[in-house]
Amino acid sequence: MFRNDILWLLPALLLALIQVKLIWPCQPEFDEADTEMKGSNSEYDVLVFDYLQNVAYVLFIMQLFVPILLISRNFAVIFSLKIIGYLLVMAGFIISLFALNTLGNNWTGMTDYRIKKGQVLVQNGVYKIVRHPIYLAVILEIVGYEFVANSWFVIILTLCSIVIMNKQANKEEELLTKKFGIEYQKYKSRTKKFIPFLY
Repeated sequence: MFRNDILWLLPALLLALIQVKLIWPCQPEFDEADTEMKGSNSEYDVLVFDYLQNVAYVLFIMQLFVPILLISRNFAVIFSLKIIGYLLVMAGFIISLFALNTLGNNWTGMTDYRIKKGQVLVQNGVYKIVRHPIYLAVILEIVGYEFVANSWFVIILTLCSIVIMNKQANKEEELLTKKFGIEYQKYKSRTKKFIPFLY
């Protein structure tokens, strides 16, 4: 059975593609010469992350054409999920843009996370509210897309993304604590990791 609401999902998928293929590749190139400290992900962690990312992309594209594990068949519920979903997708996209703009040249990738020479601890903009707004943005976008798709996969993908983002955030925070010490501890004490006022 093919979807009859493909036009609802297409813009959400296109936004994700714009972010992943056009915005994120603008990240400054990794340069060993301008790196003061760097963290590391094991080859296993990188493989798992890449595998799960590819599985999610395949699932998103499949859902574009075929409904999978529908939450509801009720029009009012489906419409509400789509509206909430788009609000989450847009919120994630906007948070990501603000976070990247605030980071500027301090931005580094998830697998090559590092601290550059002369880097300062960013504590303004969205970083004044949460310590990892880009990870929050990705989680919001995944939840939003699955709501638009009206799929119970929202539970599995949300849990997987939270586990992965939390693990990576902890590694990055270890590195930031080594570099910034008490300044980072104070920053941690007044901000939440992902969700303002909660976690």
